[in-house]
Amino acid sequence: MTVSQSTGPPTWLIGEALAHGRLQEPDGRVAMWQLQAESEGKIRADEQDHAAHLVAH
Repeated sequence: MTVSQSTGPPTWLIGEALAHGRLQEPDGRVAMWQLQAESEGKIRADEQDHAAHLVAH
């Protein structure tokens, strides 16, 4: 399974959201990061359940 084969948001949408680098948390704090690189990759067999959970939420 690859991210692009999921039923979740398109991979470009995820990349765009991560590139923004800022998220307002429910308690008012702001989480910030800098996206260094992005690329599509294969999900390992031992990651598939966790990846499905993340896509569903």
